[in-house]
Amino acid sequence: MTTIAITETHVAADSLSCRGGERIDEVCEKIRIDHNRIFAMNGDMAAFDALIAWWKAGYKPDAMPRWQENEWRLVVVSYDRVTAFSHTMPFPEAYPCPIAFGSGGKYAMAALR
Repeated sequence: MTTIAITETHVAADSLSCRGGERIDEVCEKIRIDHNRIFAMNGDMAAFDALIAWWKAGYKPDAMPRWQENEWRLVVVSYDRVTAFSHTMPFPEAYPCPIAFGSGGKYAMAALR
């Protein structure tokens, strides 16, 4: 239950936390700045630190952290591009701006446009 929205100048995400489709009373940090990049994440947030470390190490597909049961997407925003990796795609996928990800992505795209 995440929405991440990215324009040429802004990155935004909600802070809603859910477990098993049920809302829980915790604030979730879905955006981090590290290594001169902005990282955003949806899905299994327990993977966030490990996925940033994997990206910093060169994001080799055979070294990608695996969480077989859980879905996730790591979005990396740099000055000139937006790329994403997911539990099913260990290679960088490039996206144009504006772009939105997550369960609220379609609504965010409508608002961005």
